[in-house]
Amino acid sequence: MKISIIEDEVQARRSLKQLISLVQPKAKVVYESSRVKDAILYLKTHSVDLVFLDIELEDGNGFELLNAFLKSDFKVIITTAFDDKAIDAYRSNAMDYLLKPISPYDLKSALKRVINQLKIEALANKAAEEKLTLKTNKAFIRLAPSEIIRLKADGAYTHFITKDNDILVSKNLQYYQDLLGDCFLRVHQSHLVRQDQISAIKGKEVFLNNGDVVPLSIRRKQLVIKLLE
Repeated sequence: MKISIIEDEVQARRSLKQLISLVQPKAKVVYESSRVKDAILYLKTHSVDLVFLDIELEDGNGFELLNAFLKSDFKVIITTAFDDKAIDAYRSNAMDYLLKPISPYDLKSALKRVINQLKIEALANKAAEEKLTLKTNKAFIRLAPSEIIRLKADGAYTHFITKDNDILVSKNLQYYQDLLGDCFLRVHQSHLVRQDQISAIKGKEVFLNNGDVVPLSIRRKQLVIKLLE
């Protein structure tokens, strides 16, 4: 994972680099800057996976940088000493918000979320290029994994639930779990859901972005939570 640190305090940059090397040794800091304009130029001409972005910089505000990238390939973690900036951070679609001084535990959790999201997106992009051919009793349907919200077992059959359809096919859920891979989580004996569609976990239920609620088995709960942390 390639990381950029946009921070106006030299000591803060040095401390963050040391923490990153401790909690995620495989990550590499490839760029540092204290200025908005320099950082924008670099990020428009180089590829990085994650940007640690301070709010107050030498020549402006960190949100100015975010506004320069309405759509970006990199993830953002806001770092600041001012906790009243949290709302602005999340409105800007930052993945996380770390309050200075940054604790190793908080940093490790934030990096884990970013890494998991990058893996999900990479797998989804790869899978999206390889559409499934689903055979129903009436037709053959070509479906990209990115179109699937969840799957539900129905005996020896499986329901594919998309935004607009419920497609019933004559193979069991385990077959499709093996086929679809890590983008999908088995949250229950009868339910397989796409990871990035999970909005919340409450008690024995998993809530999805489209409003669906599916059961969560006690046996699988801790594993599901751990994968999503």
